[in-house]
Amino acid sequence: MIRYPMKLIPYARQMIWGGSAIKEKFSKPFIEDNIGESWELTCRPEAQSIIENGPYAGRALCDLLGCGYDFPLLIKFIDSHDRLSVQVHPDDDVCDDGGKPLGKTEMWYIIDADEDAHIIYGLKEGFSVEDYAEMIADEDFESGLLKVNVKKGDCFFIPAGQVHAIGKGILLAEIQQNSDTTYRLYDYGRLDKDGNPRELHVDKALSVMRGYSDADIEALRYSDGKADGCLANCDKFKCDLISVDEQERVSISSYDDFIALIFIEGCGEILCNGESYPAKAGDTFYIPHNLSINVCGTLKFISAKAK
Repeated sequence: MIRYPMKLIPYARQMIWGGSAIKEKFSKPFIEDNIGESWELTCRPEAQSIIENGPYAGRALCDLLGCGYDFPLLIKFIDSHDRLSVQVHPDDDVCDDGGKPLGKTEMWYIIDADEDAHIIYGLKEGFSVEDYAEMIADEDFESGLLKVNVKKGDCFFIPAGQVHAIGKGILLAEIQQNSDTTYRLYDYGRLDKDGNPRELHVDKALSVMRGYSDADIEALRYSDGKADGCLANCDKFKCDLISVDEQERVSISSYDDFIALIFIEGCGEILCNGESYPAKAGDTFYIPHNLSINVCGTLKFISAKAK
């Protein structure tokens, strides 16, 4: 049985829209440029988190747990030095592999954003998916999309089927189902690193797109209940925003299943079984099943657990 908090070494992904914010803000030891995504907790065959500390240091978390696509969550930091493509993700009913769900519902927490930063978050009020499909047929990909200005501390829930895009100048934490299935609707005519137009999946995207209302989003986001500090409590995951100051400590117990802690501000430590584990902004820890810890210092972090 694993009996200590495991700090994870992330998997860096270079993207044509990536920048240097993740490396600079969190002092990540990446040697590559244009890091668009830092996969903080990943148990996938093509990308695996490595354990940094303790008796299992150097081992892949995936190997230690004996899992792969069966692992329920994928956790990232995303740096949009340039805007991302307009895209849609399928749900579990549409996208599965031999009974293993590969849909993608996700949540974004805005860590930092330029003053004029925005996201695309669904369709404008009064527009249906059928309306938008007609606009696309006329090569109008943008005027039906809802743009929402964002700032530090904002949080957005994106259920499978919601059209979305991260705009330029945003650093965020993403908690999602363990899927990398993306249907790209529009990419502003951008070319890939070889000078070719990036692949689009318009028909697939339209086939899974849904026109959610604000009430629909809220109901899905908190389908399993809402409480103070809760960012999302849906059928796929539960995420809470927790702040700690020097005058207190926060106790966390992973009774039911693992918990991931994603530190976004400050520094401090995790206390467990008489040992201290330093923690700072940019760190991600895997807290194994049936472990009790205390978090101390001046910190803000997201606690994420799967359903």
